[in-house]
Amino acid sequence: MEQPPMSQGRTGRAPRVGFLEGSAPSLSSDTEVLLRSRLRALVVLVAAAMGLFLARDLLGFGPTTSAWHLGGLSALFLSLAALGTLLSSGFPLNLRGLRIIEFTVLGAQTAWMAYVQYSYVVSWTQQGNQTFVLGQIDAAALQYFALIVSYGVLIPNTWARALRVAGFVAVVPFVVFGAMSFREPGSTAIQLSTAEYVTLGVEIGIGVMIAVASAHIIHSLRKVAFEAQQMGQYLLEDKIGAGGMGEVWKAEHRFLARPAAIKLIRPDVAGAQTKHAARNLLRRFEREAQATAALRSVHTIELYDFGISEDGVFFYVMELLDGQDLDEMVKRSGPLPPSRVVYLLRQACESLAEAHHMGLVHRDIKPANIYACRLGVSSKEVVHGSS
Repeated sequence: MEQPPMSQGRTGRAPRVGFLEGSAPSLSSDTEVLLRSRLRALVVLVAAAMGLFLARDLLGFGPTTSAWHLGGLSALFLSLAALGTLLSSGFPLNLRGLRIIEFTVLGAQTAWMAYVQYSYVVSWTQQGNQTFVLGQIDAAALQYFALIVSYGVLIPNTWARALRVAGFVAVVPFVVFGAMSFREPGSTAIQLSTAEYVTLGVEIGIGVMIAVASAHIIHSLRKVAFEAQQMGQYLLEDKIGAGGMGEVWKAEHRFLARPAAIKLIRPDVAGAQTKHAARNLLRRFEREAQATAALRSVHTIELYDFGISEDGVFFYVMELLDGQDLDEMVKRSGPLPPSRVVYLLRQACESLAEAHHMGLVHRDIKPANIYACRLGVSSKEVVHGSS
């Protein structure tokens, strides 16, 4: 049969690619699922931290019990809890919706820390409490550090995007201290020395470096895992079988979105222990694949494509059958009626007769290699397995 050409461009459906912006044409549903779960983890982590601070302040152990402070902290905690519930529910959220939640969580938390940093330092400066002012500077560095690192570790990103977001958060405490210096120009408590600014910058800068490095490492590992699941233009999805010669995987064409079954055969598993033997074996598989692709019987499994991966694995790309093999059918339903057996064998013989006419010998006819499946509105029996 004539083999379909490999896709030369994009179709209406976006390819299933598991990378983030800047590394592939689009995001896949798998990436959206990952982003949703990681975003939920970030929301839960931040909400738990805010809940602890709220409990501390409500019990009177915090530095302030003002209504504005407790009200704002309560509103932030409840908002985070609501977002966590939304992410945990089955409510559909596309990439844009997830990114909006991401920026909402990060922006709200950063704004709250800036408010606390500003209000506490100004208040304690006016009271002449220098010790609390210096303590708040250290606390601010720790809080921004924790938020930036949590973001970099949990949220899937390219390193460039992680750097932009983490860099934005890292600038906020310096902007806040600058605003305080402008408001209280005569206060020596707020006028940080160069050494204090440098120390603050180093502490938060280390957090930015950890976040960017974490995002890059995680993204690289995802890229390697994605590429390891590719065979040509096909993306491996689920393992559906294994045998003495290799494995069978459910797969999907990246551009055509066509489901398929891919059989992987490693030369060493097939008995080729040397490079010369492996080359001969792969050439034989290639000739058999070309001959199999020429078979026309409706009762023969259709071969879409074949090839050799970079690590020397030979693969067949076949139609994905919807049904069950006869061995499984007998185990589930018991012995088949004679009329049903004759019906199945006649179709199997038709397939084998064409193969024999083409010079192909199956060599492994057994119930497990005869598949009863559905084709459109009718059924057919398909012979598959090693030639």
